[in-house]
Amino acid sequence: MVFGIYLVPLKLSKLSSQEFLLSMTLGIFLSTFMIWLLLGRKVQQDIVLPGILSGIIWNAANFSSFYAILNLGLAIGFPLTQTSLFVSILWGLIYFREIKERSHILKVLIGGAILFLGAFLLIISL
Repeated sequence: MVFGIYLVPLKLSKLSSQEFLLSMTLGIFLSTFMIWLLLGRKVQQDIVLPGILSGIIWNAANFSSFYAILNLGLAIGFPLTQTSLFVSILWGLIYFREIKERSHILKVLIGGAILFLGAFLLIISL
């Protein structure tokens, strides 16, 4: 979500990450379901199970990021959790072969190296 703005209600609510994650998950599910109903979309049976599984994985990762942020603080925890985005970039590079030009692949890998250098610097600053 927009640069971590979803963390503002977590900090303001003083709820535990488990309590906040449950309400956020239900809110996302219900709002998506309402939009789906309003648009009158049909359910494609073959994508229901993968959709549910990806939601479970997303929630597990979200819970882990909340836990990290609450224990490390927003300034350190949030940037460290964003290193997980590099995993999705690697999926695009290696599995889906979204980028074909070597120069672009090199730029992505250099960006990843900078990302992890920043994460390393954050870790040693503790």
